[in-house]
Amino acid sequence: AVAKSIGVEVINYVDKPQSAIADKRVAAAAFALKPGEVSAAIQGDLGVAVVKVAKVTPGQTVTLDQVRPQIEAELRKDAAAEKVYALSQAYEEARGSGANLVDAAKKAGVPVMTLGPITQQGQGPQGQPVQGVTPKLLELAYSLPAGGESELQDAGAGEYFAIRVERIIPSALPPLAEIKPDLTRVWMMTEMLKRLQTKADEYAARLRKGESLATVAASAGSKVVNVAGIDRQNAAQNTAMSRDALVKTFNAKPGEVFTADGVQFGLIVAKLEAVRAPSGPTLARITEDARPQVTMALFRDLGAAARKAARTEVGVKIFPAKARAALGLAPITETEKAAPKAGQAEKSK
Repeated sequence: AVAKSIGVEVINYVDKPQSAIADKRVAAAAFALKPGEVSAAIQGDLGVAVVKVAKVTPGQTVTLDQVRPQIEAELRKDAAAEKVYALSQAYEEARGSGANLVDAAKKAGVPVMTLGPITQQGQGPQGQPVQGVTPKLLELAYSLPAGGESELQDAGAGEYFAIRVERIIPSALPPLAEIKPDLTRVWMMTEMLKRLQTKADEYAARLRKGESLATVAASAGSKVVNVAGIDRQNAAQNTAMSRDALVKTFNAKPGEVFTADGVQFGLIVAKLEAVRAPSGPTLARITEDARPQVTMALFRDLGAAARKAARTEVGVKIFPAKARAALGLAPITETEKAAPKAGQAEKSK
């Protein structure tokens, strides 16, 4: 409360040693106090401070048995790092003597793994994800030609790797016989959905003409399900309605009839009966839940407005040629300036 009244910040140190306090003078004064004591104004190296000691945790001498697991873990980590470094040096020496990636790995005693074929998205021939493939590995592999080998790369966490691209398989459509079962299944499902949508539209039209939900449902051999009390906070936990149905529910008006995807394969015909304002406690909860998003959106808008106003006030000018020169890039030629961009060519179609 005192800090807030004078517009300064409170800094809490919880179970920290004296060395953890950046200002040495403040640290010395703090560790001279007893629990509950408040210091006078301390002229520290970084400014004036007032300290209150909440409690003191006595120091203790740590035994070897207590720190043995930590020491052993650090020693194992250091030993592993030294081993990895030695293996990487042996690999680099073999590569420097002219050996290819496979031979160099054998001389260094490190494993060689064969992966593939792999798409640029990290998938196998059947579209399944390939385990152990990282974005960095994929990016490097797709930058190499067939037969190309990379330099040793740091993968982080004490791991290194190198890549050799054995061959490149050009993109091509699979044979019809191979994908015919999948195509047949997709076609059948598409046709079934078309027929379901036609029936759903017929039922929706009957509802709009005044028939009751119960009558229409009975004629379809189905039943009416009432889902009440849906709000944007509990919608994610709702298992009776699909995401498509929930989105259309929140966008509908009272009395509106619509069709939507079901939770399982199929369609539903729905009618929004009413929209009711939440009660006081519920409205307060919704407001508080939405406060962070609204605050962030407000700050983004203020930031964008401030940047725009600053550019207008200062009169910012952009010099692309000088920017390219500062980055060490070649200047844009007249031919490149005249060439249409891909986006412009697309728009002209």
